[in-house]
Amino acid sequence: ILIVDDNEFNIHAMERSLSKYKLRFVSCFNGDEAIKVCQEQSQKKCKCFFDVILMDCQMPVLDGFQATKVLRKMMNSEKLPYCTIIACTAFAMDKDAQKCYDCGMDDVITKPISQKMFREAMNRYGYQLSLIHI
Repeated sequence: ILIVDDNEFNIHAMERSLSKYKLRFVSCFNGDEAIKVCQEQSQKKCKCFFDVILMDCQMPVLDGFQATKVLRKMMNSEKLPYCTIIACTAFAMDKDAQKCYDCGMDDVITKPISQKMFREAMNRYGYQLSLIHI
């Protein structure tokens, strides 16, 4: 999973949540970094790529909307493998969600992201998650 958010607290919270599911993740702070990380990841010899990108919408340098458009263009031209992109946003209005869908995001979850909300979003895309009890 690739976490893209400009807020360190949000990244830390998502990393903590993902670790409860024993999921591997990489984090970056803006859309430009996300594109570079995706390009690097797709070029690795093991051909590992992210199953899911959790994309913040409002970020400096390159926001989540623009980053998603670039990533989808690269996926559509087969320069990157396809993956699910889920918007993670503080904005919950219908018009905000529509803007996410219009730029190519697959789903929208609102911050703060609860375990239940994250699990339900992942389940919609075929990822059955179980908490690891430590």
